[in-house]
Amino acid sequence: MTEKNTDLFLQKNAREKLALYQTIIQFRQRELPVAEQIAQTRTHRQAIDEVNLRRVAMLMNRNYGTLYYIYNQLLDELTALVDQPTPTVTQLFNIPVGRLRMALVEQGVPFR
Repeated sequence: MTEKNTDLFLQKNAREKLALYQTIIQFRQRELPVAEQIAQTRTHRQAIDEVNLRRVAMLMNRNYGTLYYIYNQLLDELTALVDQPTPTVTQLFNIPVGRLRMALVEQGVPFR
């Protein structure tokens, strides 16, 4: 989780959002039984119904306050990608990582 992301097309804030999104998905997958992991892999769906930011902050060795701020920005980004006015957490975290990354790249200065 401490891997350096050297994506040239993403600004620092966008890299942090993408890293948080990926960490939340990976963290949740590790908590599931193997049978559920296999079922989710087959259907390409993540069953994320809640996010424990305190545990994610400890996992990422980050300050909870900073992570909470990034998480709220991430939720805004994800909500913009979903075509519903009030999406659920499950719907937000079923967005493919590539789609989120592309949206973040398109908002960045190097893309323009």
